[in-house]
Amino acid sequence: MMLGAGIVSGSQSSAERVLARTPSIDFASTASPIHAVVRGGFLDGRQFPVLWVEPQVDDAPLPPGLTRLPEPGTYVVSPALAAAGVADALGWAMSSAGSGVDGAIGTEGLASPSELYAYARPAEGRTLGAGGALAPVSGFGVADETAPQVAVETDAIIPSRPAALFASLWLLVIPGLLIMVPAASSGSGLRAHRGRVLFLLGARPAELVALGALEAAALVLPVAVMGVVACAILAPHVGFVPVAGIEVNAGDLGVPAWQQLVIVLACVGVAATVGALLQRPGDATARGPARRRVMWVSAIPLWLAVAGIVMSRLFTRPANVAILLVTLVATTLALPLALPWLVRRAGAPLSRLSGVGPWLAGRRIAADARGLSRPAATVALLVFVLGAGSGLYLQMTATSPPTGAGSFEVGWRGPQVGDFATIRDALPQASVGYQADDGTLTFESCPELARAFPGNECGDPGDLVALAQDALSVRVDIGAVDEATGDDVVANTAVVLAPPGDIDLDDVQAAASSLPAANVAPSGDITMLPPYIAQWFAAALVAAALLLGAAATIAFGNRVLSVADEDRALLSLGAGPMTVRSVQRWSLAAPVAIAIPAAGGAAIVFTWAASTADLAVTATGVIALECAAAAAMSAAVLAGLAASQRRAAGQ
Repeated sequence: MMLGAGIVSGSQSSAERVLARTPSIDFASTASPIHAVVRGGFLDGRQFPVLWVEPQVDDAPLPPGLTRLPEPGTYVVSPALAAAGVADALGWAMSSAGSGVDGAIGTEGLASPSELYAYARPAEGRTLGAGGALAPVSGFGVADETAPQVAVETDAIIPSRPAALFASLWLLVIPGLLIMVPAASSGSGLRAHRGRVLFLLGARPAELVALGALEAAALVLPVAVMGVVACAILAPHVGFVPVAGIEVNAGDLGVPAWQQLVIVLACVGVAATVGALLQRPGDATARGPARRRVMWVSAIPLWLAVAGIVMSRLFTRPANVAILLVTLVATTLALPLALPWLVRRAGAPLSRLSGVGPWLAGRRIAADARGLSRPAATVALLVFVLGAGSGLYLQMTATSPPTGAGSFEVGWRGPQVGDFATIRDALPQASVGYQADDGTLTFESCPELARAFPGNECGDPGDLVALAQDALSVRVDIGAVDEATGDDVVANTAVVLAPPGDIDLDDVQAAASSLPAANVAPSGDITMLPPYIAQWFAAALVAAALLLGAAATIAFGNRVLSVADEDRALLSLGAGPMTVRSVQRWSLAAPVAIAIPAAGGAAIVFTWAASTADLAVTATGVIALECAAAAAMSAAVLAGLAASQRRAAGQ
């Protein structure tokens, strides 16, 4: 829970730093101190923002993380971009204008130390031109996302506050609270015996409920306080998120004091509630073997949640996404509530099977469905969260196969005569054509064009031109290049062609790195890494799996610990050792056999419905494997239960 709150807090801190560096625009001003243009660079499968700045005054404002603007013709980059070798890969001339280590951008100007970010400045004698995407910047820092500003972000490295809040709630806070249920139920057999003794001695049911609540709260309170204090001490020193592989600023994961208090109270409240419910009137722990019915209304929230998932297909974005996210959380909370009713419904047919073991197990399930379904409920939550989470993660990491390799469009601002030759001379292995305003693509010679089409000679240039026009779907010409220049020319464009594998995106970016606000766009899809949000989601999903796995371990452990007393009771009634072991196996296996298909089915329904909103992929195969893994884990527990029974019986 502290981790979830810390991620939300870190998201807020990161967002504040991003707002502080965002270029602001003052439309009322007639003269701005800085002109700026945003471009996107590519490196190692990621796109990152490059903010080109051109100061108009000597005392131009500085963004956070810089001690001065970069020198003309240079770039100042984030530490992560420098460590990735951007200078060598893209041919950038580097500046040490940053306030960070080795002149890199300082942490105060970055969303995360792992962020890829850069500032650039046109070379001496060059400008960013006028018009088009040029923004008159009055300074750096805006109040919020609605203020007039230059949008700079590409792939946010820190999740937004809403995304962090939802993921933390679903994958960290809810599993963290649910683990309290089996933990607070530990030793319930001993408390049951004590409760019956106190009831026979005259204790009122309300007093037993209060005792159970106070006892559980007293046990959890010091542990919760110790955990919160430990996290508060360690948080300022945490600078790396495991699994996600992303660095955070020291102190970003710190949690405000009022949230720490809320977390402690939530832990104590859940434990006290569980302790009280274990001793409430009508429970066998208070009145002996009294039977409590599991009402069908406990399954209504689950039916409503699943119905909401299915009905989301009737809506379009963003309504269907909102419905799916709400019902995802609702299903997670509703599964443990509905499972006892589902398990009790399975008790009747089980009791009709031949053999004393299944019959007695069915009767026990009908009498105590809530108690016997606790281990199965944790397994159900594990299966559902992993299943639905797998569908979401696979959607986040889905990529399109690369297409159109070897064709790139290069644009730059403030053009001058000779810019086209700069790109052409830097790529002697490629065909470089100049694209005029009317779309005509001009190559300076037939051999220049032929380099892009191996095996096609220049015997008849018209044949080669026709081939190029078919491939590019634009008019192609061979002749002298007349570069457009002047104050009324916003930008020029060149097209780079080469056989696949002869050049790559880095080569083209390096060729254009000296041109003002150069922008390189591949003609088709290229291989890109999944977005950063996928790394955060993977880390949260692993944490949820560990929490729910621990909850399942505790719940199964409680079940194993209660076996000895239950076995003695059955043996005293005349049941044989084989019958006793059969009863215990069926009592544990039947709820799990209901829980795993129910949770897996709910996860499949969710991914099926979410696939229409491009929120998840239908991950039926993956969910089936996760169900099989959960079944194998439960089978291992059954084997351990049988072994403990044999040891207790001395066999």
